[in-house]
Order: sequence, then structure tokens, then C-alpha cells
Amino acid sequence: MKYDPEKVERVIANVRASMAVEGMKPSTRAQSVGRKYLEGKISGQEAVNTIKMQHVSAFGK
Repeated sequence: MKYDPEKVERVIANVRASMAVEGMKPSTRAQSVGRKYLEGKISGQEAVNTIKMQHVSAFGK
């Protein structure tokens, strides 16, 4: 997936707002991975794997 820079910023702002309503905040790393995906620099599967690996290493499983 690849969006123009303006749409990338709108999507990221919408995600932040949605998460804020739920009392959550995306990590800096997750935002970076999401941005790379929206810019078409990595695939959706790469984004998921990267975020999963971060959590696996953080929780030791």
C-alpha cells in the first residue's frame, strides 16, 4: 500500500485519535512501522512481523 504524504499524515492522525479515545497511545516504534507501511516501503506482513518481534523480545516469549 502506498499513499501520498498528505494521506499518510491523515491516517496516522486518525489512528492516534482512535487509540486516544480508548486510552491508549501507539509506541514510537509502531508509528514508525505504520508510516513505512503507508509509504509503501514495507509490506503489511513485514509490518506485522516487526511489531510482533518487538513485543516478543519485550516480554521474553
